[in-house]
Amino acid sequence: MKLIYHKLGKNNESPFLNELLKLFKDSDVSMTCPYIDRKYLTILHDAANEVRIISDITEWLNSCSNTYERKKTLELIKDFGDKIHHCDNLHSKVFLNKERAILGSANLTVSGMRKNIEMSISIDDLKLIEELNFWFDDMWDKTKMIDSSDLIKLEKRIDNEGTIKATFERRKIGLSDGSPIIMAGNPDEFKRIPNTSRDIPSEILEIAEFFPSRKWLAEFFDIWTYIIGYFKLKEDDQRVTLSIRNTRDRFSMIIGQRYVVTAYCNGIISLIMPLESKISNEDKPLYRQEVFTKMGEKDNYLNYFKTDSPKKVFSYYKDDVITCIKNELDRTTVSGYKRHHRKELYLISTEEERRENLLNKAFRTIN
Repeated sequence: MKLIYHKLGKNNESPFLNELLKLFKDSDVSMTCPYIDRKYLTILHDAANEVRIISDITEWLNSCSNTYERKKTLELIKDFGDKIHHCDNLHSKVFLNKERAILGSANLTVSGMRKNIEMSISIDDLKLIEELNFWFDDMWDKTKMIDSSDLIKLEKRIDNEGTIKATFERRKIGLSDGSPIIMAGNPDEFKRIPNTSRDIPSEILEIAEFFPSRKWLAEFFDIWTYIIGYFKLKEDDQRVTLSIRNTRDRFSMIIGQRYVVTAYCNGIISLIMPLESKISNEDKPLYRQEVFTKMGEKDNYLNYFKTDSPKKVFSYYKDDVITCIKNELDRTTVSGYKRHHRKELYLISTEEERRENLLNKAFRTIN
């Protein structure tokens, strides 16, 4: 058994790379790792007899620094074929052959191998090695390679977004992976800690992941928080519905029959506003406009704004929006969409811990 870590200071060879090279050399290697540098992998693969990899492919591609690296990494994944399996939510970093294993905190990346303060351990206890290989084989059987349709999705996403931005937005591709699900309970000593992860339904998380950024979505929920607080709205208020649509591309606040404040995954926010509102098209450009009618007469507008900052747009038109919402609350007793109300969206808007949990999961930080 041996500890593997960097000596403090500069100009020292990476002990992680040296130990991995020894493990891979002339061996059949199994590895799990979410973030992988393709150049490191190529060198280690060339040194080995055979390599099987389980990784979170979407997170792996997300971590690439630019479009070129992303495309080259996808080519490498194609070349590996059925030797790479996708596993959602993978976090373990394990490298093993039949005689030795290395496991710890370090990803197979430049930061993990050369920069971060990491700690790993090399194990040669044959009983533990046997158990690790059994664990890996079980994971391998419960995951699968990326099929051709998912590869096409990945290629299209890279072509459509990678050429526009230097970094890939932290979004799920929706791979049909069949990944194993883990939901461990707390030991008795930890029972008093709330299990907040179960309070975020998967469909809400999946929508959140497609928003432009963590900041964008956080600003939008701040708007809902403000409105709920301003009018002292309760979760069971029959006039108000907080919903998602079957299209899975938006979060909507509906009062009575009218959509009043909605966020769309493509970076658009819609606001209910009076007919006499003055629209600024300079730094708050109007994307689209719809008309609400009452008794055949124009009543209010539903204005759509394409923006990098929902907070900025709402702040500019806040008084107009609040006026319209007050009018809608005064003239309705029950929302016609109440059956679509999602209590979880109310809680995300009113409980900071729950909102942070959603944002942390939707926009995962690379470790």
